Amino acid sequence: MANLNPVVRRGRNVLIGASAMMFTDQMAVDIYFDDFWDGEGPLMWVAVVCVGWGMLIALVQHVAQRAGPWEFDDMLLHQIAVQDIGIHPFNPPGPLPNVPVGQPLPAVGGYIVNGHAVQGLHIPWHHRVELRRSAPGNPPLHYNQHLPRKGRRAEPPAIKPGGSHRVFSTITYSTQVQNFRRIKEVPSADEENA
Repeated sequence: MANLNPVVRRGRNVLIGASAMMFTDQMAVDIYFDDFWDGEGPLMWVAVVCVGWGMLIALVQHVAQRAGPWEFDDMLLHQIAVQDIGIHPFNPPGPLPNVPVGQPLPAVGGYIVNGHAVQGLHIPWHHRVELRRSAPGNPPLHYNQHLPRKGRRAEPPAIKPGGSHRVFSTITYSTQVQNFRRIKEVPSADEENA
């Protein structure tokens, strides 16, 4: 397969964007175990799935042939390691009285994702969580930028031709202060009369 996305190496921390989890069962699948463009054989990727407000899980999917369907496989979960560093400091403007202290989650939880019973490693929002491969020597992972998601389709979009391809050892999930803005346009006279 022709490599449309050559590796960019800068040897520093790089923001690759938000997790963009807007609804339950949405999956981000842009982290690969091997170079997607190197060979034609089987592949594995890290799927990060929104399982509810405030909670993501990481799991591993595999495909036997590059054009084939991606399969969930709980037996591959040991291929990744997730470390929850703790609650991300959120610097409130004043004291927060009676804020309950959360209890630590078990490392693995069972969920139904897109109709499949799966186990995944917890990535709670508002925590700093690091994910890496669990094999000795900390082998690299590959990030491939995908096309933008359209709608609520379960299957992820394809890799973006000419998109970013990076090789790294650890990905950090954390929280940023963010809010969204949306406008409702005034319909044109033609639209109102239609």
